[in-house]
Amino acid sequence: MGLLDFKPVKMKSLKLKTPRLKGMEFSRTKEGRVRIPAKRKKEVREKYKYTCAYPRCKIKNPLDIHHKNMKSHDNRLANLELLCPTHHRIRHQKAFRKVVGTDPFTGKKRKRLVKKKPKTKKKKVRIKRTSKLFPW
Repeated sequence: MGLLDFKPVKMKSLKLKTPRLKGMEFSRTKEGRVRIPAKRKKEVREKYKYTCAYPRCKIKNPLDIHHKNMKSHDNRLANLELLCPTHHRIRHQKAFRKVVGTDPFTGKKRKRLVKKKPKTKKKKVRIKRTSKLFPW
C-alpha cells in the first residue's frame, strides 16, 4: 500500500427526533426548529387579543410568539405567548428572572420579571516579590 491509499469509513447519519404531541403534525426548518402551525399561531393571537402579553403593554403591531419554557419544539398553547419585540428580547435576556408571588391586596398569584442581582467579583490577590533583582 502507498501513502495515499486509504479505505473509506462508513459514518452513521444523525437522525433528528420529532417530538410527538397529540393531534399535531410537525415540520422542521433548515436549522432543525419545529415550525408553529398556522392554526396554533391564530389561537395564540386570539388568546391575547392581538396585543402584547406583557403587563401594561398595549402594543398591537409587530408581535412575536414566545415559548415560555424556551424550548422551540414545545408548541402547546399553554407554552406560547404573544409579545412585542422589546418585551420578547427582555424575556430572552439572562439579566432577568421570573418571580411568582401573591399580591398582598388581592391575594391573586402574580408573575413578573425582576432584574437579577449582579454577581460580586472576587478581587485578585497579588503576591509581592521580595527579590531585589527583579522589583516588578
